Amino acid sequence: MPSLRELPLSLLGEIALLSPPTEDSIRALLLADARMHAADLLGVLEGRTPAPVPAPMEEPQPSRHGPSSSRKSLADLIREQHAANHRVIEVDPADFEDIGREFFADFLYGEQSGNPHGITLTQERDPADPDSRGSVLITWERLDVPATYKVIYRVIAADSEVSQSPDVGEQLVATWGTAFRDNNPGTGGMRHYMVWAHASAGNEAEMADAQPVLIGERAIAFPPENFKVNESNGVISGSWDPLEGHSAVRVYRTAGAGELTSPANELTTGVDAHGFTDRLLTRGLTYRFQLVPVVRFRGSDLTGEGGEVISKHVNADIQKVQLSVVERVGDGDNDRIVLSWIAPPTGSVKIFLSRLQPRPDLAMAAVDTFYIDNEEAFIDDVPTKTEEGEAGSLVNTDMPWPSEWHLVYVTPVNIVGERAWAGESSVLQRVSPINEVRLIERVNSQLLTFDWPAGAAFVEVAPVHGHSLELQEDVYRRQGGVRLNLASTGDTVTLTPRSIWKGDYTEAAPSVVRYRGLKRYSYDIEYAPGRSPQLSIWREGNPDMNPPQFILIYNDNRLPLDPDDGAPVQCQGLQDSQNTLLISPDSLQSGSGEGPAADPDQPRWWVDTRPLTPGGYFRLFIRAVGEPDPDAAERIVVERDVVSRLRWTPHHGGEF
Repeated sequence: MPSLRELPLSLLGEIALLSPPTEDSIRALLLADARMHAADLLGVLEGRTPAPVPAPMEEPQPSRHGPSSSRKSLADLIREQHAANHRVIEVDPADFEDIGREFFADFLYGEQSGNPHGITLTQERDPADPDSRGSVLITWERLDVPATYKVIYRVIAADSEVSQSPDVGEQLVATWGTAFRDNNPGTGGMRHYMVWAHASAGNEAEMADAQPVLIGERAIAFPPENFKVNESNGVISGSWDPLEGHSAVRVYRTAGAGELTSPANELTTGVDAHGFTDRLLTRGLTYRFQLVPVVRFRGSDLTGEGGEVISKHVNADIQKVQLSVVERVGDGDNDRIVLSWIAPPTGSVKIFLSRLQPRPDLAMAAVDTFYIDNEEAFIDDVPTKTEEGEAGSLVNTDMPWPSEWHLVYVTPVNIVGERAWAGESSVLQRVSPINEVRLIERVNSQLLTFDWPAGAAFVEVAPVHGHSLELQEDVYRRQGGVRLNLASTGDTVTLTPRSIWKGDYTEAAPSVVRYRGLKRYSYDIEYAPGRSPQLSIWREGNPDMNPPQFILIYNDNRLPLDPDDGAPVQCQGLQDSQNTLLISPDSLQSGSGEGPAADPDQPRWWVDTRPLTPGGYFRLFIRAVGEPDPDAAERIVVERDVVSRLRWTPHHGGEF
């Protein structure tokens, strides 16, 4: 018997605080270091001399063939001690008392240290029998006792939560080791396990009578049994046999490859104690389902391991989608495409916008999504949008018109799982308006040029003598513009860019070009021997009460090309007294190509030919409005050439 001074000071301090000390209170403090009997220690505290302590008994060495038949085993003693309080399951001691401590040390120490429950439960299923709950392996840590003490452990089990006592439930085994496999873990929804320890330095009888110490307790939840899953028209229904003790059953479902029991995969609606109903939006996939039991233990929810995973493929009821509304809305700067369709029974609808027309065979039947993903028209990050809706409902959406695009193919694709069916493509076009219009005057026609509008198949030009002209781009570029013959009194030309698809026209806002008209003038130089040539000018068609100014240019080698290509010629009006380079008539009479009618009031001018070399050419030009007076500037600028051109000789007069 160790002396009182051999006890730890901390333990002596706790004993000294007991008021008054009793055998039971001292025994409770000696569990961790029970090297003295509580009665002896109490006697020491009261001043009595403790009785001699017998030599420590050797710890019995278990045999592979069980305890010796000459005496009772520890398991037998404990069974006899507690036979009046509970039923004891007969076990084969050789299965447990034979196991060496080395096995349990490897299994437990290090990995399980610090376990707040004191024990660990591991459910072991038989892969060949997934419907069976298998067995439960219970492991625990050794009780920390002095080297001279022996410890025997009792495993208690119950099919429901029981009070924390070694005398309730069902004793499965009494063993020297630290593990036990429960091969028949009941039939309920949960199993409550406790491990109690008996430690003593005395013989087996004293050990059986020692105060038990709770090593730990833990519960395990078993999943429901007979789990079945069925599918009908996209609706999954599941059922199971509920087990007593479950407070809830969680249902998890996913078609992905991630963790099945992720919170995001839990069904939150359509679940009751016996089954669930799940209406799937996406069909054509294989879904995995699993049940996870929940029980109440010591006031908290305890989640068990998931049961059997059942896979169910949901057939795809895929349909071809037809767009009911496809319209462009906007003013050309921020256009949007407005779309509508009827939602198909299953899956989602993905809208593709493309420059190219998809292959027609994609709209003939459902195909694997691989062919949609690799369709040439849909590559290069074309704009897409995915919408889902209740079957049969009207789905409305819109998408921005891609910038710089003037032709867009809009294709709906019904995607159900790994299958897809493309609908018929609709085509939208937009045409840019015409910019940079230029009207160029020719001698007897006009030339109209502009930047060809993007997206236009042709440009309608109207009116041209009362009828329209559809101008194709290749013709426009080949002839360098539009050649017109507009009314000389003024006209209006309307240019409308258009495109066409299957008989439907798309056009841009028309551009209007206003032509102010053209005044045509003719002139003649009459020559008579012995006198200066005489110049007459008249207006084609109608008289002109506000005519422009003119200038006559002479070149002795060729017809003058412009007002600077020759020398200005002095002219003198019949009623004037001096010559001038700038001819400024007050009005002009009308006439034809043969000249004005004989009229003494018709303005005429003498042409001063004295400084000119005979045999040259005359040409009359109109002076541009706003140009300086020719007498005050060296260069004379004219707006256009008049129609008539005259060659002059001193002996034969002028000739055309």
